[in-house]
Parts: sequence; structure tokens; C-alpha cells
Amino acid sequence: GQYLNRELLKNEVGRIGLTVGKTELNDLVQGDNPSMQIQQAFRNPQTGQFDRGQLNGFISQVGTLPPGHEAHAQWDALLQSVMDEQLSTKYTNLINNSIYVTALEANEEYSQRNKLANFEYVLLDYESVPDSSVTLSDQDYKAYYNENKGVFKNEEETRNLEYVVFDASPTAQDTARVRTTIEELKAQLAESTTDSLFAAVNSDTKYPYIFRKQGEFSPALDTLVFRAPVGTTVGPVLTNGRFEIAKIIDTKVGPDSVKASHILLNPATEGGMDKAKAKADSIKGLIEKGESFAALAVQFSVDEGSKINGGELGTFARGMMVPAFENAAFDAKKGDVVVANSQFGIHIIKVEDQIGSSRVVKAAVIDKQINSGKETMNAAYNKATQFFGALNKNNFQEVATQQGVSVLKADNITAMETMLMGTEVPRELVRWAFEADKGDVSDKIYESETKYVVARVTGIREKGQLPLEAVKSEIE
Repeated sequence: GQYLNRELLKNEVGRIGLTVGKTELNDLVQGDNPSMQIQQAFRNPQTGQFDRGQLNGFISQVGTLPPGHEAHAQWDALLQSVMDEQLSTKYTNLINNSIYVTALEANEEYSQRNKLANFEYVLLDYESVPDSSVTLSDQDYKAYYNENKGVFKNEEETRNLEYVVFDASPTAQDTARVRTTIEELKAQLAESTTDSLFAAVNSDTKYPYIFRKQGEFSPALDTLVFRAPVGTTVGPVLTNGRFEIAKIIDTKVGPDSVKASHILLNPATEGGMDKAKAKADSIKGLIEKGESFAALAVQFSVDEGSKINGGELGTFARGMMVPAFENAAFDAKKGDVVVANSQFGIHIIKVEDQIGSSRVVKAAVIDKQINSGKETMNAAYNKATQFFGALNKNNFQEVATQQGVSVLKADNITAMETMLMGTEVPRELVRWAFEADKGDVSDKIYESETKYVVARVTGIREKGQLPLEAVKSEIE
């Protein structure tokens, strides 16, 4: 349906000349109010809010990758989806704005709505007629099928499955186990003298060790972090299925955003880190003596994206640059030229301007995902094994009833499906279904992060016109 709608829309907008221009697309992607698709694709997992830093980082990364790289295809697909959505909106607005109701039509509508009449009627309630009292003949099926052949076409080959899911999601005992672990880590973090290293080693999520404004920590942790004094360890708090703790390392008032330019040197092409550092110091000295930063950027920088603009990076907020670069740019003062090392190389940074000011906090954050323990996983797997071991091609439902498990059904699944009736399933299971024959039981127990799945193929629908026998149940 979505593919058909897109093709129909493409034909219509092409016929009337509707387009999405480059400036318009840029505004939808990087403007003040980006498309919801962009906002959803680049969300901060901690705050749930749109993260412009993630977006800019991804765009920069894509620009450095070769044309055939998978990231290019992903980005192109997202841009196409944004354009399709915008074209649909423009087309709908065009239709809505073209509808005009005359005074005569309005008066007629009002008159019709306010006419009253008395009448008697008899209701034939089809829902009250038991299905068992109605018998459809082969001729009835055939007549309906012939009249609606266009409905019974498969755009691509599909499968029907019945399957059983054995859930191994974390239990209350698993939650208690992880809480004990995070409490132990809290005590150790409080005593640690190498806070950032301790957090990096022990946290499931590797949080950047940078100053952050209020609202940039997870909501539950944010309030605690900004209320506690330096040196305090706070938490644990529960956020999105994980426990978090934090140790407040430092706090200060700093700029909200920075406008900067940079020159990037690659130690690998400069003869090593020491030579690259010496060259960076030399370039910094030239800038401080009055040499043009822009000219030096064009001459020396290996950042192809910014050197053509004299090294200009524009204005960026906290969280948009890698930690080492961000710390250098935000800790400096307006007009300063500083040198910083990052995973990309050595940066000579010129701070053009600093905008706004807010209290910021640097904290060492550790989180632990509430995961399923071995006992939970084994219990679910044992049930799946017991079920799987009793199956043959003809007793799927019977065994499920005997063992008290529910059989779920998923019809018309495609080869690229990852969800069955809202349940995420392993891709290998779907791949198997498209290699199996009707009636086959899955060749093994398929495993996802917290689920074990056993399935059986109940139907195969080839691409193209479906035969009458394959759609009889739908006609009923």
C-alpha cells in the first residue's frame, strides 16, 4: 500500500510540477524545525529529544565515506522519505486550498441538514444471522473472485506462519540483581580517584566526559546532578530499563555554544604524532603573529569539508563535537587559538565567538542495563526445547494446547520482515521460512535477545495473481 501510494503520488506531483527544492530540503533536514522523520532518526537515547549533534556528526561522517558505502544508501533513503512526505503535504494543501463552496451550495447544504421527515423502516441485521446458517457455493466464491481479481494480487512472495514465543524478559529477580551491582559500583565510584576511567570501564553506555547543560542528562538523573555538590555520587535512578549513577566532578558557568574554525592535521601523513604536534604549534604561532587563519586552513588542513571555507565550522552547541574538541573550544575564551588532539588528528582551533551562558556540570556516569540472567534464559529455553522436541508437521496446535502455550499467527509476511504481529523476531527465522515448504516446522529454536521462537509454515503465496483456493478464507 505504501509503495502504491508513493508511485501514485509521484505521477500526480510530476504531472503538475510539484517539487522539493534544495533550499527547502535543507531546511527540512537542518533548519530550525526539521522534519519529524529526521528528529526521530537522530534522537538522544538519554533525553528522548532530537539531537542535532548526532545529525551533524552523521552528515560529516557520510561525507568522508566512499560512494558505495551502506551509510550513503541509508541517508539517501531517509532524504527520499522526507521529500515524499513533504510532497504529500504540499499536494494535500493544494487540494484543500482548491476547494471552494459557493453561497448557493452552502445554503442548499444548510437547507438539507435542517429538513425533517417521519418514516418507518425495517432493519435487516446481517450480524444477527449465524454464519452456520449461510452456505456459500463454489459458484459464489468464483463469482466474487472474478469480480474482485485486482484485490487478490501479491506484489511480492509472502508466507503465512504460526509460531510460539517463549519470553525470557528480565524478571523481578533480574532487576534486583542489577540493582545490587549498580549499588556496589556506586560505592566504588565514590572512592575512585580515576573517575572517568572507572566509568568508561564499568558503564554499559560510554558517555562522553564533558560539561553538560541541564536537560542533557537523562530526566531522572538530571535533577540530582544539578542539585548535588561537587564530589557527590548520586543515584541509582531507573531510566528506560537501566540503572544510572553519577559522580559530580566539576561545575561552572560556561557558554551555550561556540563559533569556531579549525585546521586539522593527520599525524599519519606528518611523520608521526610528535612532528604533527610541532607543526600545529608552529601554525598556531603564525596565527598569533597575524597570519590569515583562513589561508593557513586552505594550505594545511586535511578536513576537506571545512578547508574550502577557510576552516569555518559555524556555531555548535555542547554535544555536537567529539569530547576533546568540545572541551578545548568551550574552555577557551573568545579570540583564543588552542591546540587539541582527538581521534581525527590534531586540531588548531580558533574561537571566533561564544554565545550565551549556563551552569554546566561534568559528571562520570555509569549505567547498567537490566538484562535477563542465566536462570531466566534457561527457564525459557527449557520450555522451548520441550515444545520443539514434541513437534512434527501435523501436531503444532495439539502440542501447544498440551503444554499450555499460545499459538500466534502471522499472515502475508515478506522476506524483509523483522516483526511478526508487533513481536521482533530473528531475521534468520524469516529467512528460513522463505526456504521451507508448506507444513515445515522450523529447523531449530530461533533466538533473539530475550525470546525463543518456534514456527511452522502454514501457507505460501507466490508473487502475482493468487488462485481462488488461496483466498477463500478472505472472501468468507
